[in-house]
Amino acid sequence: MHDSPLILIFVLTVLCGLVAASLPLFALLLPQPRLRSRMLFLAVVVVAFCVVGFMAFIGDIAGAGGNFPFLGPLLALAFPVLVTAGTLAAARRHHSLAGAVLAAIFLGAVVVMHFSDTTPVKPYRRFFAAVHNGMSQTDVLAALHAQFPQAGPYKLPAFHNENGDLCFNLDLTDDRYNAESVVVEMYNGRVIGKSYAVD
Repeated sequence: MHDSPLILIFVLTVLCGLVAASLPLFALLLPQPRLRSRMLFLAVVVVAFCVVGFMAFIGDIAGAGGNFPFLGPLLALAFPVLVTAGTLAAARRHHSLAGAVLAAIFLGAVVVMHFSDTTPVKPYRRFFAAVHNGMSQTDVLAALHAQFPQAGPYKLPAFHNENGDLCFNLDLTDDRYNAESVVVEMYNGRVIGKSYAVD
């Protein structure tokens, strides 16, 4: 019952992504090669890039967490590739060098965003994904330090021991991340479970 709003949000997000990623394909229906149709094509491409780029950013941040773990890669990679492919096909039909250049720039920006940590949430979620049952406390802390090195751009998340469990907070000094927490359940010095709370 509690998952109904989440499923609705998931379905709407996927539908919105598919529509936005398909926009450049509709440009294939435009007459060619008139100036007005080229300008309309470029306008459609810019709108599609803006929507899909925003969704890629959200998907990139969502990464490995959430109730739908495959939604992050879908938003961050699949939809941008679809919109780029559609744009390149329509750009070829409309003889639009500008459309092809926009597609290349867009895809390059998405790839760079995917491989760079734009917020501390991405390495924090990678840390969460790296924690597995059977790990020791030393292993868990090593996984944390691997994502937040001392010379890295983000400070090490705060952690404390509570009733034998390890509790991590992303950044208690920043309102955007102060409630982003990970609890690693320990028993006899080994991980038996984990949970992630989103800010």
